[in-house]
Amino acid sequence: MTTTPYQRFALAVFALGFPLFPSLITLEALTPAGLNIVPRPVVVALALVYGVLLVTTAPGVLRRLRSPLDKPFALLFACWILSALLGFDPLGSLFMLVLLGSTAIAHVVAYHACREGNGERAFLVPYLAMGCVAAALALVLAVLQRPTALVSLAHGRAVGTFLHPGELAGFAMMLAAVGFGAACFARLPAARGLGWAAGFLGLAAVGASFSRAAWIGAIVAAVCGGVILLRGRGRLAVVGVLLAGVLAFALVGESHHNPDEDYTRLAAWRAGMRAVEAAPLLGTGAVTFWRIYPSLRPPDGYPQIVHAHDVLLSVATDGGLLGLAVYVALWWRFVERLRGGLAACGERARGMALAIAMGLVGTWVQGTVDLVTVVFVALWFPFMGVALGVLEEGSR
Repeated sequence: MTTTPYQRFALAVFALGFPLFPSLITLEALTPAGLNIVPRPVVVALALVYGVLLVTTAPGVLRRLRSPLDKPFALLFACWILSALLGFDPLGSLFMLVLLGSTAIAHVVAYHACREGNGERAFLVPYLAMGCVAAALALVLAVLQRPTALVSLAHGRAVGTFLHPGELAGFAMMLAAVGFGAACFARLPAARGLGWAAGFLGLAAVGASFSRAAWIGAIVAAVCGGVILLRGRGRLAVVGVLLAGVLAFALVGESHHNPDEDYTRLAAWRAGMRAVEAAPLLGTGAVTFWRIYPSLRPPDGYPQIVHAHDVLLSVATDGGLLGLAVYVALWWRFVERLRGGLAACGERARGMALAIAMGLVGTWVQGTVDLVTVVFVALWFPFMGVALGVLEEGSR
């Protein structure tokens, strides 16, 4: 079973659109939508392109290609569809399920493209190229303080095309990890060159976002990667990274934050737990938390909150404890396959897979206090496929 040229083309187009993925949420009735600088015609065009790619590639992928995570994916989407049908907003939930379904299809194609040796050209190069553009744009706009809403709504933090600083930070953290991995272990010269640029631009964007959760996630990812990959004196650099991160956090971590943001998360967590208590088995349906939050809002909570500000709690509110169990099982299966692949592959594949894994670790740390939509919806599933595909290709 191999991918077709059209499937690899669709995967490349999908990767090119990642920086615009958060703006798709503005097509929903969801409020507040955040700071969106992408013109609506561009958002509509992107949605149409993704729709065409999904309709034209999904039948062939589902019919011919398989992934090591097929069974947990099938169970997860069956649970989510049932939750949506019985939830508060079936049509609104369908919108999110289509987005998640498209990234699940991308996961399968990315897995097979990488195990065939086509993953760098079909996925990594377009992803790194557009990631560099997105990170550079966010940095330039932050320096210029344009648009002016950056100052009033985001307190001068870098946002770019990602609606919120935390969204940019999650994307940039994954970009930096994958970029440095590609710089060191990719075969194509274009991937290696773009990898260095993406690594440094990604780190700069994480810093300019002033996302405290992302900073902690990046520190944890760097420390984990250093402990695994470095030996002897190299591990002293890990200590240096840790100390520098702690110092930066202490000196400037609070300088671009509204103190009220801390209470936003507390209110979201309490409302999320009440939502799970109200619908424990199947939840309230995808992207419905913002609709039910006013009824669950604590007395001191914000008037509107989009999600429960924690990945696992958000999964539980949307899909219930059953959906949460299947989601955890999906990741458990992925980690098992990752560990087995790391033990059986060569140095290049091992290094690239570990770089992706460090990006996943960092974004998961960030996800403990915030659900980053572009990461949760767009990046995690495809990069799970890339990591497993790279390992399988390396083991051969």
